[in-house]
Amino acid sequence: MQKLAQVIVFSAALLCGCASIEFPSSFNTTQDIHATPDAGTSRVIFFNPVSYAGEKLNLNMSVHIEIDGQPGPFIQHSQYFQVFLSEGEHVIKLEHVDPIAFSDTYKIVVSDNDLYVKVSRTLFGNSLEIQDQLPPQFEQEYKAAKSYNK
Repeated sequence: MQKLAQVIVFSAALLCGCASIEFPSSFNTTQDIHATPDAGTSRVIFFNPVSYAGEKLNLNMSVHIEIDGQPGPFIQHSQYFQVFLSEGEHVIKLEHVDPIAFSDTYKIVVSDNDLYVKVSRTLFGNSLEIQDQLPPQFEQEYKAAKSYNK
């Protein structure tokens, strides 16, 4: 009986750890991927790849993005977040909770070209990979992440 209670408590903690926490976003930018960047900035699109397992099992595969210490949105699987950043080096922090907090910090260099950044959760952290292009069928398979501006 005590083992059953421990399994139930562990399962509940695991499920609660997968829940999203809303972070207020400091970025109020258009999510129209055809928008023209402002002078002196370049388009950076962060996207969380399509996760068929996450969709089928209704798993939360979200990753929270922070850029240069400013909070951005959570990006669920099959979502993207576009921001226009100045050229140069930027610090990107990726976070997720499952059931403990995982946080990883990366540096990206923005030039005068568009930058495509794939972000995802891993078993023991988060992953960031620079891509040459957006995935095929991007506009059909991805939706803009909700930005929680407060």
